[in-house]
Amino acid sequence: MFVTPLGPPAEAYVKHANHLGLFGIVIRMFYKEHEPPHFHAEHQGQQAKVGFDGELLVGNLQSATAGRLIHEWASLHRHELEANWENMKAGRPLERIAPLQ
Repeated sequence: MFVTPLGPPAEAYVKHANHLGLFGIVIRMFYKEHEPPHFHAEHQGQQAKVGFDGELLVGNLQSATAGRLIHEWASLHRHELEANWENMKAGRPLERIAPLQ
């Protein structure tokens, strides 16, 4: 299930170059969300809600590589995700979070 945004989304793109080309994963956080804190991940038409610890909460991402990259990205940016969650709850703008390098 993917939530329709009730405000402008803050997006971060996780991209990884591999032998098949760019590996694109879109990460979004929306306004007016519910607990527990989470973000939305999309890869090749598959969608999931993911906790700030990088663990899948709801949805389906069949690619093990996508799951690993999302987990790595969330681990590296947990404090930024938490700050954006607080911004979202307060109605403040969300900050863009850097992709994996």
